[in-house]
Amino acid sequence: MWEEKTLFNVCELAYGKSLAQSKRVDGDFPVYGSAGKIGNHHQYLIQGPGIIIGRKGNVGSVYYEKEHFFPIDTVFYAIAKQCIDIRFLYYKLKTLNLSNLNTDSAVPGLNRSVAYEQTSKYPPLSIQRKVAGILSPYDDLIENNLKRIKLLEKVAFIEYQLIANERQTQSFTKYKVEDILLPIKRKIKIQTSEFLRKGAFPIIDQSGKYVSGYTNEIEAVYTVPLPMIVFGDHTRILKYITFPFACGADGTQLIYPNYPNISTAYLYFELISLNLSNYHYARHFKYLKEQDIYLPKGEVMLEYKTITDPLFELIYNLRLQNNKLNEARDILLPRLMNGEIEV
Repeated sequence: MWEEKTLFNVCELAYGKSLAQSKRVDGDFPVYGSAGKIGNHHQYLIQGPGIIIGRKGNVGSVYYEKEHFFPIDTVFYAIAKQCIDIRFLYYKLKTLNLSNLNTDSAVPGLNRSVAYEQTSKYPPLSIQRKVAGILSPYDDLIENNLKRIKLLEKVAFIEYQLIANERQTQSFTKYKVEDILLPIKRKIKIQTSEFLRKGAFPIIDQSGKYVSGYTNEIEAVYTVPLPMIVFGDHTRILKYITFPFACGADGTQLIYPNYPNISTAYLYFELISLNLSNYHYARHFKYLKEQDIYLPKGEVMLEYKTITDPLFELIYNLRLQNNKLNEARDILLPRLMNGEIEV
């Protein structure tokens, strides 16, 4: 029998701990903020598996981590109480719309007392585990696909490095970034408030998320030239995009080479190698355009393109598969969480 319980009845929401980026030592343990994984550290604060909930910033975001992790002070981490399966609790939290509980209009924040008051129905532990067992394979496959994507990107980067490391022995041409950019006519940008959870076209913005939302506004979509590079004017984040997309409204710049023999993928990794961190918080695109880069001769570019194009095609297919897995899981999630589907 499913019983109505408050969040206070099923878990404790504990505060994360401050860990400034300057104090992080790279290691094996993920560091979580309200926007998700934001880095790694050589020490962990909480033993996994665990649940992380956005408290400041990205209020009400919910993440699940299998391994030990370090939650910083912009999040809560959830401690499941007796007779509550932690993976079931994770899925339940995703249905509680905690993002709607922001109690401070000036500085977004999730009040713990308000969160504790949220009620929902919970089945016996045995049913919780069955429900989690139905949903978790979707997330596990999504996670495996993301690992494959990272590996494929690493292979493409290694191929770039092998070429770039030969600058002293092969023929390279020096360019100023600004001189190789093709002017791209800008289309309408999608405001964050207009982002959809599902839609025909993905939205790319300057945040750490590869895809931040979706839209059905065909007038906003870029279909050519592709692949394209999206640069975050404030965040300095670069994204290599191989599919039709729309831009978010917050400081995105579009990059495509104006010479047909330049591989966009090679240019992407060349731009990543540039260091713009000394400019601190600023509009960084103007500084990016002033940088010098070195590109190899045409036949080397062609060889790189021949090797890496299939890698990025596979990456694209894996992302499509993840979209379908997300959609299938999200259809099941509310129905399983309210007992509509018997298990």
